[in-house]
Amino acid sequence: MDGAVNLSHACLVLTADPPTWRGVLRPGVTMACLDGRNLRATWVDASQPAELEAEAALALLEYGAVIVADLVGMHARVFDLISWLAGARPDSVLLVRHGETPLPFHVRDLAVRLLDQAETGRVGLAELVVAAARRRREVEPLGRDLTDEWANPGVQRRRERSGVAAAL
Repeated sequence: MDGAVNLSHACLVLTADPPTWRGVLRPGVTMACLDGRNLRATWVDASQPAELEAEAALALLEYGAVIVADLVGMHARVFDLISWLAGARPDSVLLVRHGETPLPFHVRDLAVRLLDQAETGRVGLAELVVAAARRRREVEPLGRDLTDEWANPGVQRRRERSGVAAAL
């Protein structure tokens, strides 16, 4: 199939902190192994809501194996979307934070994990990501090939009707 993209081993990582992306999140996600294959991590800057409007980011939000969202420095509009997704799909959205920086969001109803910046943080994150991907697979089978589905006019119309892209 020309242009087929399989997102069953793709993970969207949202963080506003490049050192956390390079030091903990990317190594932790790519160390995670599902069905003998390592997961691929794609970074989107959580402080820039416009980056989530890209079709590839929207496809990962909908069809990726797991979403890892670092809440520190996250834009309020991005948090609104991610908190909604965490409520709708709690098994496949991991909310994390590092350090003791106060968050400007109310997260009492959401499970937020504290990230360790050391090796134990990467290994722990890998374990959480694998568990989340397995739970998501049980609820919603992944592995479908998307043939440039994000360019499909029907998908774009559905996103416009549901308001996902406009909410960003």
